[in-house]
Amino acid sequence: MKDTNEIKQAEIIKNLGYALLLFLPTLYWGNENYFLLLPLALLVFNWKDIFLRLTSKEWYKQRMTLMLLIAGYMSFSLINKLMFGLPMSCTRDYYASFFLFPLLLLIATELKNMKFALYYILLIVVEVIFCFMEYIYGTRSFFMGDFPPIDFSSDFIYDYRVFGLSVNSSVVSFKILAALLLLETCKLKNKYYYAIISVLFIGAIITFNRALILAILFFYILSLIKAAWLYKLQPRKILVASVPLASFFVVFHLFTNHNILTELQKNKSEKNRLEVAVIRINPTAASTLSCSSVHQPKMLVGNELDTNAFFTKLLINKTSTVNNTSGRTLIWANYIQFIDENLWFGNGSDKLYFRERDPKTGSQKLVHAHNSFLEILGTNGILLTLVFLGITFLLWKRKNLIFLLTLLFFSIFQYGIFWGISTLDVVWMIFLLSPLQLYHERS
Repeated sequence: MKDTNEIKQAEIIKNLGYALLLFLPTLYWGNENYFLLLPLALLVFNWKDIFLRLTSKEWYKQRMTLMLLIAGYMSFSLINKLMFGLPMSCTRDYYASFFLFPLLLLIATELKNMKFALYYILLIVVEVIFCFMEYIYGTRSFFMGDFPPIDFSSDFIYDYRVFGLSVNSSVVSFKILAALLLLETCKLKNKYYYAIISVLFIGAIITFNRALILAILFFYILSLIKAAWLYKLQPRKILVASVPLASFFVVFHLFTNHNILTELQKNKSEKNRLEVAVIRINPTAASTLSCSSVHQPKMLVGNELDTNAFFTKLLINKTSTVNNTSGRTLIWANYIQFIDENLWFGNGSDKLYFRERDPKTGSQKLVHAHNSFLEILGTNGILLTLVFLGITFLLWKRKNLIFLLTLLFFSIFQYGIFWGISTLDVVWMIFLLSPLQLYHERS
């Protein structure tokens, strides 16, 4: 009995450790490079299983085509970087996100049993509690002092956004999304399930990331449609399946003065920078960027952009009726124009950012695409992107479609997946590799 208890305790500690290693890099004090500690830990604790797989001829036979594609993708990405990538002016410039793909596969393969999931969810619950405390005290963050207090005179929850333990509300949002999806894999009693989901909904509302709100609605509407199809329109089953969606609307109503559509269209006072004069970046500000980052393209505004190009014009027309895109129209227009001009090789497989002048400091900052598909196209070009997506399709076990569609949907409005190794990359890959239908049907 003692040995059994010791084994269980060791298993709990190990899975809690994996959850912490997935959580810590996303904190205010963290760094994305800390994600590399997770595959290191997996290699240390699971080295016997990994060694047995890698020395199995049968394992190689089953995956030969896939392994050749992955090797080809990484090899051609390296060639693309050497020939068309950014200049290598310091050691970190030799690093590129495509090098991380095998490590991401290792993480997802070792964690696809989902034993870490509940521990990760509870960590996000703790962060949401911090978010709620910040909301109560009227501060954006307990750890970042350069933000003015929240102005509760506003009618819009968008203006109350808090950052929890993270650097901004966007980071909290993708963790909440990951926790909500992973929650569906945990076999919990209903009272615990609904308690956790209510807390996560509160976190989603008081951090108010539009992409997250839309992804939540998307996921639970799809879940309801699935239940209606699966259970042949049985009223009781459909009623149970509708509870999470109904709960979200109830929680939303408790925290807001408007309906969801009005809140989502809240107009932020910002210039339409597609029409303003060109902003000139101070040349001395280039020193604020390190290594080859100074060679990333500059954000184009005003008459620098070709707004008559087909896709740019289509983008502007489609977003003209949206009150506030939080700057995405300008960012996406820049990425679309860059992709059009660098269709085949992209940014030489170096992750594409645009340099933009920070109006607060006058220094330059780097801006990503806020869209995973524009980001990977701009980074790799169309050929390597198609190879990468082909590998992704081969990895897919034809299960967990609702989860995968939700992550794809979220990644239209945020740079969610395709970072290299990130929280959502890990969750995405786990759902791709999992051979079982993980959706927990509740009765």
